[in-house]
This record gives sequence, C-alpha cells and structure tokens, in this order.
Amino acid sequence: MKKLFSSAFSLMTSATLLVSAAPLFASAEDEISRYEDVSGSESITISGLSEQALSGSGVANIGSNFDYENGAYNLGYYLDQNNAEVYMAMMKLLNPSTDEIIVTLPEPLIIESSSSFFNINTDEASTAIFSACRSGIQCASFDIPELFWLDVNSTSVGARSVVKTRLSSRKYQYKVYQLTVSPAYFAGFSGLSEINEYKTKLENAVESFEVTGSTRYEQLKCIHDTIALNTYYDLEGRFSNSCLGALVEPGVVCEGYSKAFKLICDRIGIPCVCIFGNYDPEEATAHMWNYVQMEDGNWYGIDSTWDDYDGRYGYDVIYDFFLKGSKSFFEKHTEGTEYALAHFTYPTISVEDYDPNKPVVTATTTAAPTTTTTTTTTTTTATSTASTTTTTATEETTTSTTEAATTSSTTATTETTTSTTTTTAPVEYEYGDVNHDRIVGVSDLVACARCALGMKDSHCYEDLDGDDIVDSFDVIALRRLLTNVLVTIDELS
Repeated sequence: MKKLFSSAFSLMTSATLLVSAAPLFASAEDEISRYEDVSGSESITISGLSEQALSGSGVANIGSNFDYENGAYNLGYYLDQNNAEVYMAMMKLLNPSTDEIIVTLPEPLIIESSSSFFNINTDEASTAIFSACRSGIQCASFDIPELFWLDVNSTSVGARSVVKTRLSSRKYQYKVYQLTVSPAYFAGFSGLSEINEYKTKLENAVESFEVTGSTRYEQLKCIHDTIALNTYYDLEGRFSNSCLGALVEPGVVCEGYSKAFKLICDRIGIPCVCIFGNYDPEEATAHMWNYVQMEDGNWYGIDSTWDDYDGRYGYDVIYDFFLKGSKSFFEKHTEGTEYALAHFTYPTISVEDYDPNKPVVTATTTAAPTTTTTTTTTTTTATSTASTTTTTATEETTTSTTEAATTSSTTATTETTTSTTTTTAPVEYEYGDVNHDRIVGVSDLVACARCALGMKDSHCYEDLDGDDIVDSFDVIALRRLLTNVLVTIDELS
C-alpha cells in the first residue's frame, strides 16, 4: 500500500502552547491539591511512511486483500472509550471539511513530567495522545471508504483543556480533557470544491454499480469481477489508495481495492471489513484485503487485488483468494493487529474454504425477550413448618415453575401453590436506542454488532428493520442513522 500507515513516533510540532515557568506555589504542603488551568491547544502531525504494496509469491506487482465481515462488524466497534469517541467524531467528515474537530475524552489523559512546560513532543505526552486517538482515526479511515479524500498522515492532533498540577518541586502532572483533530486532504486535490465533485462522482459510480446474483456467493463474485475488470494495479495512480481508483478513475493499490469492495458490500448489506496485514517494518511495506460473512455465519477471506491478475490492459480474473478459509488464505496472508499505537480487532475466519455447492444453513439470531414481571408464591405445610418464597424478575422473561418443597420434617401433610404472572406495559425507547440506556450513540452500535455476531453477552433489545431478526442489516441501518444524526448536528452548529 502506498502511504497507508504512518509512524506515531516521528513528530512535527505545528503549534506551540507555552505554560508559565513561574513557580505556582510558595510551600510544599498543599501543592498536590492546587492546579493551573491551561487553556489553549498544541498539536502534532502524524508523519507518514512512503510504503509500497507487497507482492504475493509468484504474483508480480499485485498487492491487496479483501476481508469480509458482517456489516454489523466494523473495526471501530471494538475500540476503547477515547478512541471510540474520536471514531464517531470522524463521521462528521462525510461532509468534507478541514475545520478543527474538538473531541471531549470520556477518560481524560494523565501525563507526568519533570518539566514545568507542557510539551506534546515528549515520549510520555505523544504516546498518551496517540494511544487515545490513533486507533479511532485509522479504523475510521478503513471502515468509511467515503473518506477517500482524508490524508491521515497529514492530519494533526492537538491537546486542549490541559490542567497542570504541581506534585513536588520537580514533578508535574498534566491532565488533558480534550483533543483536537485538524483534517487534511491529499495533496492531489486542489481543494474542497474538487473533493465535493469527486464525492458526487463516487456516489454516481456506486449507484450505477450493478450487483447481480440471487445468492450472496453470486453477488460477491459479481463485485469481485466487476472491480477487477474496471481497474488495474498502479502504484502511481492519482487515487491509488482510495476507492476512487477502483470505481471512478482506474489505477489503484490494495487499499483502494479493499475499500471499494467494502463500500459496495455495505450498500447491499453484506458484512465486510478491511484487513491490514503482511506488515514488514524493516521494508516499511504492508497489504490490505477483506473478510466477508456468508449466510452460514462464517467469515472468509477475499483478496481482489491478487485476483486481478493482469496489468493495465489485461482482463484476466482469477479466484485463488476468493472466499478462502484460514488453512489456505493464511499461507500468504498474515493479519496485523497493531501498528504504531493503532490496534485492530478482526473477526475469526473459517478454517475451511467456502463451498458454494454445500447446502446453506442460515444463521439466525433469537429476538430479544419481552419485559415481564412474574410473582410466584409457594406455601408448604409440613407437620409444623411453613415457608413462603416470592420472586420478581423485571429485565428478562421468567418461566414460573413450582418444585416440591422440602422441610426438615419427615412427613409432609399439605402443599398449596399459587402462581400469578403480570406483564408490565412496554416502555417506549427512541428508535436506535437498542441497548435501552436512553441515549442513541456508539454504544448502541456496539450492542447491535455483538448481537448480530451471536455473542452471548450482547444486550440488543430492538430489531430496527422489522424482520424479527437482529442481523447485519440492523447494524447498517443504525450506522446510517448515527451518520445522519452527526451530519445534521454538524450542519446546524
């Protein structure tokens, strides 16, 4: 891939925040309870590595992989709180803008230093700041192909609302409550006007992208073949690292192949995710592909870059990396779960390859239970002993059962059981509040995704598309809902 990833440790200061060097305290007794509120911002730019895509063994000048996963599964759903907040903020960029984005951190950063000046370029500060935002920014760029214009390597991140506390004569603590993200677009664009023109071109290309087939296998094969026939591998393509190079103006590397594949899958409701891997730190090279989820509930690997076998004027499409399991796929693909403070969580793919001739058993998810209140009263009389038990359940459906009561007495003379079940009136929740915390946000997206993936500890109580099953289509509906809400709020602010 070309210019896909960047080093979090190669930093350039784009702005400087000066903190007064004058002593804050006259005595040491109450130093720890006192602080200085430092308002302002200081930012650093993510400096990128110039990377070339990896070539597969025996396949020259080809380097891309497709990883398909549940539309309900996106890399951003498995982030920590701070990175998840940054990830959601990045959705505002569906409306291209270079305006600074302010992100309030759910978990403020605590940085200790011996300096009385807050310096964002120290190892402690830069590591803390990048750990809180880098995964969110990188996952957003993978999950949202519509951010084709965003140059992650040139985007700067700043610290804002910094509170300084003096711990001792030579020790200070800085608490960072907010980060700022200043988006940058690729140098190939003349400005936002041209970016919006290409946004329209991309939308038209997606609308006109015809996906045929009555099964998911046939639809994926159509997407795979159409992209391969429409574009070619080109390190020097103007839009080589974005979906534009695969769908609008041909000439693309693995990153563009993968993002285009995910974009089309997202639009028709097929779970898909972009995967980073084959990373060689010494050569500064990496690769990207996709995982997709089939009707059997399993995930499989797709690498459309390596399957687009011919060059610029060739039209030879192969299927060496189409819907493969780990046994064969991992012979030439190695997942990368972290890169320079960015961490990625992927679905586990099937061991065996997908077999289109095998009868499909559709994976289903049981609908969420209704809320009921059940009261069971059991009275047991045995010789001279009586006991009464009352059970109340409010969160889940409870089946009332009566078991034979036992007592310390050897002879039971009478047993009477009374069971009463009362169903409470349903509580109204806002559309999209699937975890019933009365807030529609990223936590609902996580709950819905986990439920669609069949995770036992998931708590998703709402079916958003009315088909009585919580699956990838509900996650896609919720993602679009959240995106529209964010865009609307951004337009009004």
